[in-house]
Amino acid sequence: SDEVAAEAEHPVCIDGISWASGTAAPETRDHSCSVGPELAAEAALADAGLASAADADVVYVSDLYAHRYIMHLDALGLLSEDCPPVNPDGGSLGMGDLYEGNGGARLYDAVQQVRGNAGAHQVSGAKRAVIQSWRGLPTDSCAVVVLSEGRKA
Repeated sequence: SDEVAAEAEHPVCIDGISWASGTAAPETRDHSCSVGPELAAEAALADAGLASAADADVVYVSDLYAHRYIMHLDALGLLSEDCPPVNPDGGSLGMGDLYEGNGGARLYDAVQQVRGNAGAHQVSGAKRAVIQSWRGLPTDSCAVVVLSEGRKA
């Protein structure tokens, strides 16, 4: 709320949030794309008033498997555009698999980025972050959150 944000030392606002799932049956899924992240990103970015995830200063995508990193960048529309820094914390491949907690670790780091408190891996001028988290196999369930340092217009 505005009241809580006014009292906080470094408030971070959720500008957009969504979750979605593609088909739950791997045998009926198109394995060349990830539908859940596409749907979640579309809704969260629209909620935040962003045309593209490329409008963020820093992006986090699930990279539990190396090929999923590329699939999730594609789902966010970042393979064909100038891409902001991705997973400056090292992601799951760099930090290890936290199972259902992977998205929470990326969210925590994104909050630190937006606050300017990410230390040695701080992205200069990061004021808006897009975080995508994938639940893992066999699902195509995903959540996307857009954070910013200020209130949404």
